[in-house]
Amino acid sequence: MNLNDIIIVTTESIPGYHISEVIAIVTGGTIRSNKEDEISEIHKMIDSEKSSYLEKHYALAFNRMVENTKKFGADGIVNVRFTTTAHTDAAEILVYGTAVKLTKK
Repeated sequence: MNLNDIIIVTTESIPGYHISEVIAIVTGGTIRSNKEDEISEIHKMIDSEKSSYLEKHYALAFNRMVENTKKFGADGIVNVRFTTTAHTDAAEILVYGTAVKLTKK
């Protein structure tokens, strides 16, 4: 099963599919330190890479959620959300959703 085998949405349902089973809440996360912010600022001054740097952290958290979903044998993830929490020396990026089994309508 790869990413293309799992339907991932931010909505409660998936058009054309029936949720036949709710399996579990699935998560993926990463922590980036404030030192990384300093590094990204240097990149920003050099070649405007800050946004791609942050995108890599969001992608890492997202991919971890998908990998956790695969362990359950789910067909989809609904209600996907991203959240970020700032700490003194770091920021946590968390992505979560509900792993489900799907059947075509």
